[in-house]
Amino acid sequence: MVDFMFPEARALHFHRVALGQALQTPNLLRRARDILPRLRAARPNLADAWDRWAVALDLPPDRMAEDVLADTPTGGLLRAHSPLYECLTETERMALWQRVGLQQFVAYFQVAAEDLAWDDERQAAITGIDPKVLAAWRRELPITILASVMAVLKSVVSIHRALVGFTETPEARRAWLAEPNPNLGGRPIDLMGGGRLSEVEAYLVDAARDRLTRGDVPSA
Repeated sequence: MVDFMFPEARALHFHRVALGQALQTPNLLRRARDILPRLRAARPNLADAWDRWAVALDLPPDRMAEDVLADTPTGGLLRAHSPLYECLTETERMALWQRVGLQQFVAYFQVAAEDLAWDDERQAAITGIDPKVLAAWRRELPITILASVMAVLKSVVSIHRALVGFTETPEARRAWLAEPNPNLGGRPIDLMGGGRLSEVEAYLVDAARDRLTRGDVPSA
């Protein structure tokens, strides 16, 4: 038995997925309640966390989710020491972590799109994802994604990370994508929307690896 001490972002994503699963599988909440006495005995120094979980687990599921996911010290304490993690089997944990990884990657894509000032139409042109789906993702991260869609999201995230590596501001990154690049034969943003996302990704990954010179990077 180990403490659930992952980086806060991972713990937050885990509990979003776990709580969503709990709404579909009430048995999970019962198992979390049942394991609390054992957690108290094993880690009495965390009595405050177990007390708060005992209260949270008796709340209606929606209200419990609000408390556990809250950006507060109490929410952080609940996520850091969690019976929802401890009560899972290893197989269940692996399945949930797979969903956590998927949702984290969608979140990375959303950060990249926001940083690059892409509206839903631009995102749709580059990824081929319906704008309505993109809008729905902002309300609730998806549970499953087609492998082909995930590959596109990974390319966008890779491009953004490479740009962050050699530009200092979002404006500089947007300028790089908007300016004609003779090595690529056009404006990178146009190429990305024209089915040549992988070419831009490969070029940028190599460029970031070699650390572009100042003359290669457009001014903001």
